[in-house]
Formats: sequence, C-alpha cells, structure tokens
Amino acid sequence: MRLVAGIASLCCGCLAAARPLVFGPLDTQGELHVQVLPAPASAAKFASRILSIRARAADGQEWPLQLERTSLEGFDHPRLLAWGRLEPGAYSGLEMHVDKAAADGAPVPERAVRIEAPFAIERRRALVLRLHPGRPPDAEAMPVFTALAAQRPLPELAGYCTSGDLHEVSVFDKRARLLAAVLPAGRGPWGVAVDPAQGRVYVALSGDDEVQVIDSASLEERARIRLQPGDAPREAALTPDRRLLLVANAGSNTVAFLDPSAMVEVGRVAVGQAPSALLVDRLGARAYAFNARSAFVSVIDIGARAVAASIATDYGPLRGQLNRAGDRLYVLATSSPYLTAFAVPAYQQTGRVHVGLGASGLKVDPATDLLYVAEGGPRRLAVYDPFSLLPIDFIDLPGGGAYMAIADAEGALFVLLPERRSAAVIDLASRRLRAEMDLGPSPRVLALAGERY
Repeated sequence: MRLVAGIASLCCGCLAAARPLVFGPLDTQGELHVQVLPAPASAAKFASRILSIRARAADGQEWPLQLERTSLEGFDHPRLLAWGRLEPGAYSGLEMHVDKAAADGAPVPERAVRIEAPFAIERRRALVLRLHPGRPPDAEAMPVFTALAAQRPLPELAGYCTSGDLHEVSVFDKRARLLAAVLPAGRGPWGVAVDPAQGRVYVALSGDDEVQVIDSASLEERARIRLQPGDAPREAALTPDRRLLLVANAGSNTVAFLDPSAMVEVGRVAVGQAPSALLVDRLGARAYAFNARSAFVSVIDIGARAVAASIATDYGPLRGQLNRAGDRLYVLATSSPYLTAFAVPAYQQTGRVHVGLGASGLKVDPATDLLYVAEGGPRRLAVYDPFSLLPIDFIDLPGGGAYMAIADAEGALFVLLPERRSAAVIDLASRRLRAEMDLGPSPRVLALAGERY
C-alpha cells in the first residue's frame, strides 16, 4: 500500500499539513517511523525544504512515506520526520528529495539525498529509524545522515501514548525524551494503564471491546481481556494494590471491574452517559467516573462494586483530580469556564474558580498539591494555589494541552498536545518547558512507568 507523501506545510514551515487517516490495524504490512535528530550548527547556514521521503527496497522499488515535517532546521530536539506502512521485506535505505536555498538566497535545483541504512520490515511490526545529521563538507553541500534503529527503553524508563487513528501505542523514553518504539494494537486504542510490578501495560481497545495486555519488557502482546459487545472502552485505571483494573465503557454507560491475574471481568456497575475518564483514590476505596454526556460524576465503592453517590456538576464533566490528602476533588466540565472544588466524602461544593471555557487538562501534583490547568484560550498551563485557588504562575506551551502525567523520578510533567501530535515536558522545579517530544498522529492518552500518583 503506497502512501501519498505530504508536502504542504503550516505557516511555520515545520509541520506537514494534517491529512485524514483511514488506516485499519496492521495486518499484512509493517510500519516505519523516521525520527531526525537536531542538525549541527553548520547546517543552519541554509534553508532546506523536504519535498518527499521514500523507503528504498532491496530490489530498487521505492515506497513514499507520509511526511510529518518539511524542514530540517528550527528545532533543537528530535522530531518525527515521516512514517508509512510498507510491505514486509528487506530495504536498503531512504531517499529524501530536498529543495534547498544557498546561503546567499540563490535557488538550488531539487536534489535527492540518499541515506544508506539497511533495515527489515516485518509483518504486523513497526520499526523506528533514527537519523543522525552529519556535518556537510561546506555550506553549499546537501545534508548528510547516518541512520540507526532505535532501541526500546528499559521498562522503568518507558512512557506510553495511544494513537487511535493508527491503532498503535507509541513507546518513548521519558528520560531521554525520545520516541523509541511503536506497538501495533487492536482497533481504536484509547486508555492505557501501567503495572510496573507485574511488567504489564493495559490498553483499552475502544473498537474491539477488549483490553490488550502487553509485556513491558519484550513489548509483545500477552493476552486480551474480553469485554461486552458495544462497551467501547475509554480510560482504564488500576487500584493501588494492582488487584483490579477498572475500565470506563462509554458505549454501554458502565464501569467494568477486571481481574488482571485471571484476565477476566468480575463485575460492572451502571454509571452516567458516556463515561470517558476515571480516577481511583490513593487508598483504592473509591473511583470516580466522569460522564461526558451527563451533569454528574459517579462515585464508585470499589469494595462493594456499586455506585455510592453522584456529584452534581456542570454538564459534561471532563476530568477530575484529588488532592494529596484525598479530601478535595477538583472537576473540569466541557460546558463550563469554571474549575469546581468539592469536599470529600461529603461531596459539597467548596470553591469555584474561572479558568476559561475550553480548559482541556487538569493535574494535581501530590508532592505539592499545586493544580496545573491547561487553559482553553491561551496556549499555556495555569498553576493554581490549592488553598486560595488563585493562579501563581503560567507556563507557555507550544500548543493546546490535554492529558497530563508526572514522571516521579524525573520531576517532570508530561502534557499531551494533540494538535501538534506531541507532548511537552515541563520541569516541575523551575516550571519551565524543557522539551517537546513527537508522538505521531492522533495521540489520546499518556501513561508512565514510575508515574507520581
């Protein structure tokens, strides 16, 4: 299957134009993802525009890749350059077509840059190939590259992000901030939960009504846990003792209880309309289902496997977070410009602060109780004091933020940027942007090994 190479660019000249994706899960083909590291300073003397990039098979046939970026300049961290689905077999390398302007601005005819990089594509597997730019012999020379296959990270350093449109899970090194592997999944992967103790990663497959179980060391699928037809699972969350996996089923308006050891469903409860987000408290006693098409949050007694209460909210509760003590719940709703605080376990409203309509992400740092809110208007995070509910800082982002996770050992906040198909990495000590990491098309949910809860 040949993919048309994207050559249009955004106004910044760096990102290729977005295209609708209509691919199914990998079946007879394999996949290639090409990542490029920052160019050396000497390569910044001229502007290069990438017109296309192709994979060259051992027999000489060339296969176009989907272009993600059109420039080799203007970034200081690794970026995803291109990707594509390929027929299984041996490949001799890549060929990049570049339209380059010389240092004095004079036009230079389009030329091909051949990258010798033997690799193999296997059926239903993905390969990440990393390009290392070299120093050209002079300012007028074309870019030169060496290429190496990326190595998967140690399980304790891994992060995971689901890609719904490509039916994949991107695996990245949260310390090196590099895409390291891509795992083909079932249809419509959505939520993801990590169990470092058991070495497992659980992926909710919204299109298959299943939960995929992946071994975090080998990155191989171990099993699938069946749900009920029409469940359309969204987010998944483990209890602190790892004995239960809870799954929010937007299609059936339920939350299912799964036994990860036996890999079977052991119960379910009815909640509101389209539960799409889940939160489990730090004691494993209560879970909260955020019902996207209702005006309440369902409170679930995990031990009794029953709904214990409902918390009235603005329409469309999007996401919630508990403070460190577990006695205050913060809720964002899609229809409201306010962040609302509730006392726990009375579930009475105790505070309300204007954060702007369209706020799309919320995270509480349990080490400090500070609230990080991805605002709907400005591309930034607002940092709120938990006692006064007043903003004390703002962190600029490259794009609109959504799902967030904290890497405990690294002291870093990872913020998903869906429109940019990337994640921003924020240093929690300085509250400053440290890096942006490409994750590929249609990212949905982040999860980290060693995540701070």
